[in-house]
Amino acid sequence: MWQIWYGLARTYAPIIMWPFAAVIGFTGYQIERAIRGDATTPSADSTQVARLERKLNESQADPTEVTSLKQMKQTRTMFDTVPDNKVSESSLGFMSEDKKTA
Repeated sequence: MWQIWYGLARTYAPIIMWPFAAVIGFTGYQIERAIRGDATTPSADSTQVARLERKLNESQADPTEVTSLKQMKQTRTMFDTVPDNKVSESSLGFMSEDKKTA
């Protein structure tokens, strides 16, 4: 007899549980809405609008005022594994011209 009840419960579980889940979900939504207050999300400028404004500001700047290459900071790449001060000529496998003649 228990096997019949288990089979019925497994078959009709979605039909029996759906109304309970709907009531719990609706109640939770109403409570959250009452706590939060305003349900609208504040809007921000789109990416396209921000890009257009940035391009407009860049186009209005003086094109002759650019930073020189000497003032620019050199960035390291992922291929720069050894710091510059730790590289020695002997580790690279060659000697400078000054040491060859001496």
